[in-house]
Amino acid sequence: MSKFEVAKEILLKNSNVQLTDVGYQSGYYDQAHFAKEFKKMSGQNAKYFGPLCPI
Repeated sequence: MSKFEVAKEILLKNSNVQLTDVGYQSGYYDQAHFAKEFKKMSGQNAKYFGPLCPI
């Protein structure tokens, strides 16, 4: 499973998680790399993905 897929799973399962922790738990070196790759792969910022998305 790719780092991106791991990050997606974490975000979908946990609505009360900090994005920095998601990045590190999924294997990214730092928050900037996680944020950049997540946006590139999903087309949206991680903070607006899944349950973190304000309705």
